[in-house]
Amino acid sequence: TSFFLQPYNKSLYKDFFNFLMGELSFNPFKKSLDESLFLFLWKPRKKITNTDYTSFFFNPLNLSFLDSFFYYSDNLWSLANKVVSSRRKKIYVTKCSNRAAVTAGWTFITPFSSNMKYSGFGAQDVLLVAVVLAGISTTISFTNLLITRRTLVAPGLRNRRVLIP
Repeated sequence: TSFFLQPYNKSLYKDFFNFLMGELSFNPFKKSLDESLFLFLWKPRKKITNTDYTSFFFNPLNLSFLDSFFYYSDNLWSLANKVVSSRRKKIYVTKCSNRAAVTAGWTFITPFSSNMKYSGFGAQDVLLVAVVLAGISTTISFTNLLITRRTLVAPGLRNRRVLIP
């Protein structure tokens, strides 16, 4: 992503944004630090031979200063050195709120269809997960009821004894 050009150069509007921010700064140490202090140092991915530009697009020099870093934090995309190696495996989640999807009902028999739109692909999975969660919560609730009755019973009353008023 460091080879993509920025849509606009925000360093040209630095004084304008600095005037708008005033004393409201995200960096509490801004006054004690020098603006020439580098925060991130890395080797550029591409050599730039022409240095007549005020801002280099292929080497994010704007991020290397603390002042620019705190005012323009949306430039953090350029901190990724090797984006390809740092990508994670994408997990695809099926949208289960499709209005055309049919569920099996209380029989739990998945409808047969060659069209994926009219099969119980996403809704059937949600139905099975809901039944498992309902079973687990019912078991935990019943265990809680038994333990509560056992621990909060009046002294002298045992398992089958009942106090009749």
